[in-house]
Amino acid sequence: MEGLLHIFLRHHPEFEKEVPGLIAQRLSLPAKMQMAISKIAAADNMNAAMLDVNSFKRMFHQSGNARRILYQIQIMVFKYLENLVSTTPSTMTSNTAGKNQLNFVSKTSKKVVLGVSNIHKPVNSFNIPRRVRYVRTAFMKN
Repeated sequence: MEGLLHIFLRHHPEFEKEVPGLIAQRLSLPAKMQMAISKIAAADNMNAAMLDVNSFKRMFHQSGNARRILYQIQIMVFKYLENLVSTTPSTMTSNTAGKNQLNFVSKTSKKVVLGVSNIHKPVNSFNIPRRVRYVRTAFMKN
């Protein structure tokens, strides 16, 4: 699992401190789904979270209302990251596996790390000739 939904599932406790309204959205999800989300975030790694991820996926596919709420959550996380990337200077580092990371400092002085892809060719539908990186994950460090 990658992208905005992964970011929320694995790192919602940190993002809820930064993104207004995110907690209220999570709390409007079904209680069993909230429990699975909490377990996914608390797991040491994605392998340890797989049972809860599979449980979450089943609930996700069964509830149109939950999917709508999670869509709104993803938009909120996207807007937060978009604002951060467009208004804040960054530094490029790599993690222990050699994967690229962009590092930002948020307005509340939290270190925000974006795990990004290698550089790809321009996206033709954007009509902008710049090459792009895709965000794989994002998390916060103290």
